[in-house]
Amino acid sequence: MSTFGVTEMGVGKGKELGVQWFLLTLVSFLLIVHLSQKKKQKDGGDGMARKRIPGPGQYVLGGYANIFALRNTKTSVNVLQQWGAKYGPIFEVQFGPFPVTFLNSPQHLQKLLGSNDTNYLSKGFAYEPLRPFWQDGLIVSSGEKWRSRRKLLTKHMFKYNSVLSFMKIFNRESDLLLSTLEIFYQDGKVKPLEHKIMTFSLNVITEAAVGLSADEVDRMARKEFQVSLIELVEKAKELMCKRILNPLLLFEPIWRLHPLSKLADVVTSAGRMVLSETFRKVENGKPEEKRGMQHVLHQAGVDFDGIFEEEITMISAGYETTASSIHFLLFFLALHPRHQELCREEIDAVFEDGDFCNAQTHLYYHALGQLKHLEMCVLEALRLFPSAFLLMRKIDAELQLEEDLILPANTNVAIFIPGIHKNPNIYPNPEEFIPERFSLKESKDTHNYAYIPFSAGLRKCIGYKFAMMEIMTATAKIIRHFYISTTSKMEDVILLPHITLTLEKPMQFLLTKRKL
Repeated sequence: MSTFGVTEMGVGKGKELGVQWFLLTLVSFLLIVHLSQKKKQKDGGDGMARKRIPGPGQYVLGGYANIFALRNTKTSVNVLQQWGAKYGPIFEVQFGPFPVTFLNSPQHLQKLLGSNDTNYLSKGFAYEPLRPFWQDGLIVSSGEKWRSRRKLLTKHMFKYNSVLSFMKIFNRESDLLLSTLEIFYQDGKVKPLEHKIMTFSLNVITEAAVGLSADEVDRMARKEFQVSLIELVEKAKELMCKRILNPLLLFEPIWRLHPLSKLADVVTSAGRMVLSETFRKVENGKPEEKRGMQHVLHQAGVDFDGIFEEEITMISAGYETTASSIHFLLFFLALHPRHQELCREEIDAVFEDGDFCNAQTHLYYHALGQLKHLEMCVLEALRLFPSAFLLMRKIDAELQLEEDLILPANTNVAIFIPGIHKNPNIYPNPEEFIPERFSLKESKDTHNYAYIPFSAGLRKCIGYKFAMMEIMTATAKIIRHFYISTTSKMEDVILLPHITLTLEKPMQFLLTKRKL
């Protein structure tokens, strides 16, 4: 039985409701105080008139109306997209007591993400619930710590030669996935494959980060805590979501009074203990067995606290986003057999060429560059369903977007990526799966900041090349060995904003073995 049961999650629901209503008056007062400062923000503090920023719920209790509009997680992604379509390149949303300015145009994004000004690198309040579990890892850290860690990890983990070495992991784990899928679908029945893809991706990122397989790490976790690593990560994600979607719980004193904060402490402690044991095992092993991010950080003089926060950040942020991207890609290829077959033709050619594939099983890195149509399909799937769908910064200095539009310091600035990716003025017929959008001919005039599934600029996802290689390798092998079909329909897909875009229910697939 898992350590984290349903009963624990249900504790204190009545208390939570009581706390919310008890504090409603206080938060309303804070909201009124905030709205009374609107003139200052509008004037930019210097008496000069500034362009008014539109947005929903711009009245005294509008912040709570916006919360109600977003509280249904089945529709909140669509609500944000509708707001973007209605209000245009920039709009402001009062989320309870928190004002958030959304940038919704490539030109404005370039001013923020493309700047080298370190005043624009801090993360917004939505990232605070991640800190108890991620501590001060790369995604949420800032300043000199972020800069030095980013430089260290780039040099030792994500430079060209290091990324090449990961092809061994991608190939080995993809082959294990193929064996699993062959057994899973041998009865010819339609089934969800989400869990299989998640397990594959967790195996990949765990070995890259920790230097041990996910099975080895799980054995340690189950022995000590009767819970798996993936359950720890999933429980942490669930707790983070509950805080982010409830603005009252974003106040640390209120959160510490809530029973779920105690459960969050238990999850963090368990994760720390598991990774501490893996660290001990790797560092006490033979020299040739010392591998993974934790060994790199240890050799660079980073203490265990630093190693833990970077490992848990890499694992929890890296496995699900990549797994979801593969899952969505397979879904689109199943819905569009023509594109699936075009991918298969180039994949077969690569697998049957000794210059690109060893014994028709191990793909070389340079083989991925030959899979042009598959790459376009990956990019288009990420356009439609970007796993990391929301970015947020808190700017520490004024940001001038236009001549008469200046965002004041301390503004929380958000980017809803589907709002950019589905702008019909940038991508005609934005809801359609059209991989050719990313051909050299079609994409040459697209703005550099009109496509940001991995963010952009100084804080662009450090592992984006890693993720693309993993997606390409795994998908190429699946298409090589199986015909993919689905009984799920696009109109039935419901996406939930759970840190990453998460399916309400798994898609149903049938994988039919090819005769090679």
